[in-house]
Amino acid sequence: MAPVIDREGIDTRPRVIVNSTTVLNCPVSGTPVPDVVWLHGDRLVDTHLHPNMHLLASARQLRIDSAAVADAGVYRCLATNKAGQDHLDYHLAVHGQ
Repeated sequence: MAPVIDREGIDTRPRVIVNSTTVLNCPVSGTPVPDVVWLHGDRLVDTHLHPNMHLLASARQLRIDSAAVADAGVYRCLATNKAGQDHLDYHLAVHGQ
């Protein structure tokens, strides 16, 4: 079964205040279990280069600690398996206090 991301109740335009924490969710199902990656713009989220970003729950969540204005933008959760793929885009806004 191709990956399916459950979009019910998901706010795809989250707003966060500078230096706050936010969590982006990717509630995906599929068989076999989909692999999940996150992109910020067109780049793969690399938690080694961005120590304030953490992948949780087998990458089903992206936590951004101490958000900065530079963290704003489009984040894509991309779920794939051999049966197909699905994605969900978030438009994160980071505002000053």
